[in-house]
Amino acid sequence: MNMVDSLTQRSRSRLFQIGLCLALSLGACQTSRFKEFETVRGGMSKSDVIELVGGPQRTQRWHGRDRWEYRFYGTSEGELIREVHFENGKSTYVGPAIKPAVSAEEQDRRNETYNREAEAAEVEALSRDRDGITIQKFRPVTDESDSLPVQLEPATGEKPSTSQ
Repeated sequence: MNMVDSLTQRSRSRLFQIGLCLALSLGACQTSRFKEFETVRGGMSKSDVIELVGGPQRTQRWHGRDRWEYRFYGTSEGELIREVHFENGKSTYVGPAIKPAVSAEEQDRRNETYNREAEAAEVEALSRDRDGITIQKFRPVTDESDSLPVQLEPATGEKPSTSQ
């Protein structure tokens, strides 16, 4: 084995040792950070939470409420996601991520159904007799025989005159 091969072998061994130490130390930091997170309680201010566990990985603001998300790796359960919710600057919820009751796709489907029903009710309401005036619904023309002029009865109930 020449000197260059020996140096390369030692360099690889040294890099492996450094990488292993770095991985172990980062895992230990995450675990201790998770233990610190477990001390976060309701009623704490945002600055108190940041002082304990640092800044969140993700934040959301909705209807005057803040939601902070923390992710922890290297725990006995694998990756953990925890949230802190704030209202008026104080924590109101600390715990696992809250999942919506339904998926986004299911909520979209529900919204579409509701919108179709609302449109149908609106059309129905508009087509009712209003103060003696009837609003007619139109149907699409499907062939030329449907496109012939049609004489409509007036809303008063009188028959139209047929003389021209």
